[in-house]
Amino acid sequence: MKKLLPFAAIAMLVLGACAQAGSAQNGPAKVTVTMSEWSVKMTQTTLPAGQVTFALKNDGKLTHELAILKTDLPHNKIPARVEDATKVQEIGIIGEIEDVEAGLTKTDVFDLVPGNYVLICNEVSHYQAGMHLAFVVK
Repeated sequence: MKKLLPFAAIAMLVLGACAQAGSAQNGPAKVTVTMSEWSVKMTQTTLPAGQVTFALKNDGKLTHELAILKTDLPHNKIPARVEDATKVQEIGIIGEIEDVEAGLTKTDVFDLVPGNYVLICNEVSHYQAGMHLAFVVK
């Protein structure tokens, strides 16, 4: 029995290292955002903190963009820009995926900390037409 103990300890170390390597290969969390006139949908609205891959799929006929705002404001209360009321202020912007033409998908990775967020399309008048959605990072 005493002879098996070192082998069992080594096996546990090797298995533990393999498990850690496997989890590192999983990479960032992933979420798909689908936009069309005049809606925004996410595959999930609660995301883990850390790196998250956003895939923006444009199912509409117009060009759309995805702006990620970290804010405690309700998703339908983002203030308009003073200089251009057809767009909203991008207060607390974390990042964006711009100019996704109809039928295309673009991806990018963003580092998110816990808190409340809003996704918007800030093309001319798209936010006002309903293209916004809240999500939470925990």
